Amino acid sequence: MSEVNNLLARIQQPLKRIKQKLLGSIERRLEYFEYKMSVSHMIASCVRHPEDRVLLHTALINSDGVHAKTRIVIDSRPSCVEMMDAYLNWVRPVAMPYLVRIATQGDGGYVMSPPPPILKGNPKPFH
Repeated sequence: MSEVNNLLARIQQPLKRIKQKLLGSIERRLEYFEYKMSVSHMIASCVRHPEDRVLLHTALINSDGVHAKTRIVIDSRPSCVEMMDAYLNWVRPVAMPYLVRIATQGDGGYVMSPPPPILKGNPKPFH
């Protein structure tokens, strides 16, 4: 009988650790799901444009299921809006008429000089 009790005691400790790990994992997943739902609800109720919703959702929730460390504060006071507009105008890329952006909607694209025009007498492009 003591051998059986000894065996049960040895089995119960690993089983207890496995149970704690499983419960901890389930608890973390539930907390993440609750966080994701609350963030999604806040974004849906506060942000008008779908592109902005996607951007905020990506910034606040990592794809691997971990809370992002990003904090976003929405402050619509006129002074804050003016300051943000001034900053965005300051960091806006310079518009150069002799450069062309080559891209599709989904990629970042390239900015380069446009190709030289094809001359009427020489229809072959430059090599």
